[in-house]
Amino acid sequence: MLLGFLFYIVLCAVELAGAHLALREAPKQEEEDPFHAFFR
Repeated sequence: MLLGFLFYIVLCAVELAGAHLALREAPKQEEEDPFHAFFR
C-alpha cells in the first residue's frame, strides 16, 4: 500500500513538472511571434 502511495506521488510530480515545462515553453513561443512578425 505504501508503494502504491509513493507511485501516486511520483505520477503527480511528473504531471506537475510536465505542466510547468509546458507553461514555461508557451511564453517563449508567444514572445518569439511578435519578433518574427516584426521582421516579416
